[in-house]
Amino acid sequence: MFYICLKSISSKAAQASAMVLFGGLSGGVSSHLAGGSFAQGFSQGIITAGLNHAMHGMADEMMAKITEIHANIPLYDDEGNKIAESNVYFSVKNN
Repeated sequence: MFYICLKSISSKAAQASAMVLFGGLSGGVSSHLAGGSFAQGFSQGIITAGLNHAMHGMADEMMAKITEIHANIPLYDDEGNKIAESNVYFSVKNN
């Protein structure tokens, strides 16, 4: 139901605001039900939802730009001597 409500909001900024607001409300209600302060739960919910939304936006933007990942991973024995190296290569084709 919450998903349907957000999909009916046309602006991305309005959707983000609604998600953060509902995060605050759920934090406040949860805190109140647990015997704490609604205001403190609301502020914690706003912060958590806002940071979550920001990080998902940045991660999506960064992943859209990545086309290749290449890494050499050294393997060591118990005494710290390098015994092998593993090459990892990952490529994405953007259509």
